[in-house]
Amino acid sequence: KKNDVKYSYINNEYGFRFTFYRKNDGVVIKDESTFSMNKTDKKILTILRNNPLLSQEELALQIDKTRRTVQRSIDKLKKYGYIVRIGTKTSGYYEIINKD
Repeated sequence: KKNDVKYSYINNEYGFRFTFYRKNDGVVIKDESTFSMNKTDKKILTILRNNPLLSQEELALQIDKTRRTVQRSIDKLKKYGYIVRIGTKTSGYYEIINKD
């Protein structure tokens, strides 16, 4: 504290954790809040706008990619707020969030 180092401390039933925060001394830190869609992301978003009930397997067949590729793309789209899953994995659907 006397050296002006920002830190946090958590103590719970699982143990404790110290977190020390570095000062940014001119180092460029990647901004993870930005996201540019690749072709796969755009295709998936377009398809889901027309049919939000499709499964990852069905999406993979439509865009000729693996289910894992579709899953990674969907995870990114969810993380950056473009889609949200409503309902369960088996009986849910994807809701498209309008981003201007």
